[in-house]
Amino acid sequence: MNPLILIGILLLVLVLLFLVWASAYICSGIYLKAFCRGKRGSGAVALTFDDGPCGENLPGILERLEKYNYKASFFLVGSRVEGKEALVRELVQKGHLVGNHSWSHRPAFPLYPGKRITEELQQNSALLEKVGGAPLRWFRPPFGVSNPRVRRGWKNSGLLVAGWSIRSFDTRGEKAAVVVERIERRLRGGDVILLHENSLHILEILDLLLPALSEKGLKGLTLDQLKETGS
Repeated sequence: MNPLILIGILLLVLVLLFLVWASAYICSGIYLKAFCRGKRGSGAVALTFDDGPCGENLPGILERLEKYNYKASFFLVGSRVEGKEALVRELVQKGHLVGNHSWSHRPAFPLYPGKRITEELQQNSALLEKVGGAPLRWFRPPFGVSNPRVRRGWKNSGLLVAGWSIRSFDTRGEKAAVVVERIERRLRGGDVILLHENSLHILEILDLLLPALSEKGLKGLTLDQLKETGS
């Protein structure tokens, strides 16, 4: 093969890999500037829960957080709120942060036109602010995917973007101990930890994770609180 053609192919592959990385890794900063961790050694972490509200697990999650006096951040999907309004209000009343995780959370969300993404964010924020009685300040893109379309849809929303520094992979169905060990290996303080309300073993994960964090002297803060500690 002609060396110039080979070099061209390699460059094209590298560009494609870069674009995939930039879209899939929310903390790449290429399309959205996301808050991914607080100050290292801050003595705190931010537990974040995606994909709620989940009526089956949320009461148990709140009970465990309250036991350790931890505050957390919950990224809620608007289409899942109906019938769970009281749980959303309880989140706000107990001092937890409620964030925007889109209206639909459909797999095709990152491919929607910017206008449709804007409409989803506006619709979800309006609902959550009405139900919870508190303004929304944060958005986490579904699946953590960002691209030019997501950027166009988000840019005039006025919302901060939430990333993470530790991805628990708690939706794989692994045993709770495996998930918690994965989190603990990367803990350094100031971390934003990604969890999911609808994870199969989320309550068992918290039963192991929360005492481990407490023993390490790490407080549980909302994203707002962690951001205030410095980045």
